[in-house]
Amino acid sequence: MAASDPIGTSGAAAHVATRPEDEVDTSNLATQVALSGNLDLARSFVGTFPDQRNTLDAALMSSRNFSLVNQLATDGAQPQQFAQATPLAQAAAQTPQTTPQTRLMPERQVTAFQSTNAKAMAADQTTLTHIAGSQQKLAAAQQTDLTVQARNKAATLDTSLKTANTFLGKDAQLRQTAADAIKNSTYPKGELGKDPAVVKAIHDVESNARTRPASTAPDALAKIDRSIAGLKRADVPEWVHYNALAGPRYPDNPERKIGTSPAWQGLINAGQATDSVQRVVSRMADNEGALDAVQAYDNQIASLGAMQKTISPAGNGELAKQVYEFSQSNPAKYQSLFASQGWTSVHSGTGTGSADYTMSYQNPNDPKAQPLTGPALSSYIRQPNDPARWQETLGPLFRAGRDTDFQQKQIGDFVGRLDSSLAKVPSGSYTQPISSYLTSEQSGALVLDQDVNRPGYVAADMGSALDTFYAANPKANPDPTQWTAQERATYEPQIVTAYTNVRRMTDSDARAQHITAPGTTLSALPGSLVRATPPVTTNTP
Repeated sequence: MAASDPIGTSGAAAHVATRPEDEVDTSNLATQVALSGNLDLARSFVGTFPDQRNTLDAALMSSRNFSLVNQLATDGAQPQQFAQATPLAQAAAQTPQTTPQTRLMPERQVTAFQSTNAKAMAADQTTLTHIAGSQQKLAAAQQTDLTVQARNKAATLDTSLKTANTFLGKDAQLRQTAADAIKNSTYPKGELGKDPAVVKAIHDVESNARTRPASTAPDALAKIDRSIAGLKRADVPEWVHYNALAGPRYPDNPERKIGTSPAWQGLINAGQATDSVQRVVSRMADNEGALDAVQAYDNQIASLGAMQKTISPAGNGELAKQVYEFSQSNPAKYQSLFASQGWTSVHSGTGTGSADYTMSYQNPNDPKAQPLTGPALSSYIRQPNDPARWQETLGPLFRAGRDTDFQQKQIGDFVGRLDSSLAKVPSGSYTQPISSYLTSEQSGALVLDQDVNRPGYVAADMGSALDTFYAANPKANPDPTQWTAQERATYEPQIVTAYTNVRRMTDSDARAQHITAPGTTLSALPGSLVRATPPVTTNTP
């Protein structure tokens, strides 16, 4: 039997015509005809039961099969049956022919919807109220200084809440439409499943329900609330463990990496740096910290900044020297950022090395407080259950790292460190500085990387790399300044490879990959590193 003829044009209707004595449920047949969409079957029905045209009209109206209505209403083969513009034909003529056909709905389905709809609408409203509260908490959290990771997490949570809110709003609207359709239906109780408006409205609710996002579930919303409460702020210190040690730190903020600082432009305009140097320092500094990175959890008293300069256990160190130099170049800012906040740095020795400067802290809010440095200062900072103490002592260092003037000092020191590291002479029989052998941006970043991490090994490891190179190239001129451009293009990559293989430092391979792997912003071409003239070489550790 053809798929388009579910009960057959020569089946039920034709059979009834030959047995008029049978009791026939013409209402049921009319319904089947209406749902079949079969024009021949409709004609057969009318021909068999000419007095049941109104029954078929009603069935067609319920099924919304307006295409068949129009065909029958204008059918030349049945001019007397359908020539009149019946109400059904008028309705069909005014209805777009693309209107989808809606099936009848079992009454138990309507009853089930009625019995649960009020409860479902109340649950929707409760959840919507919960979501509104969560969105307010999230908005408040997003106004604080979150870490980059926390901001990304917050954006994901915001999307989840908005998705849930949109779904529930639509669900409530559809449920109300269905409730109104049932209330306003002219069909008798027990036959609401025949009302096209009711059927469509309930189908819309059920169809929308199949798209319900997981974020509307109570346990999912509870998890979202916990995530909002746990969003990590960049301006609030935390206690962390580092191997067998522990102490406070401010979470690292990748957005405040050295490469994004506005202080670069001032140095470039002043001729103290170049775009090439900015690229080298910025890429290499990714291996270190952000400009405002502060921690006191390892074997030093504290570390600050993109180069993670430290206050040593004795109270001196590179950070002490950096802050002292800042006090000389910018005394007003030193006073506001450091001295007024309890931190001071003095030139305590006779030389200019990092051991000749001492940094101390004295609580500015306690008139009885004494200056602390060395082990006493470390103990004062590292109180495991005292976040207020961490903010009191490390907070000023954290805020100094965000100040543009102190950032300019940090960057200037980094540029000076690049120049001083390239000025080192490799160990052994070599007399030329490293900068004579290596002239690309990538090689400069590799040397700077080791000099910041393990400065005492740079000359020896470069000497070892050159030994390997000259053993493989015995005819190479020992004076790199005499290499031709073609020779340099061949020699430099070999030296870079040899040096990368022997660098003694923390995470050497991973750090080198960041500098030289595909996707790097640095050039490997000899001569690509362009430095300020003359280079800044005053920043020695």
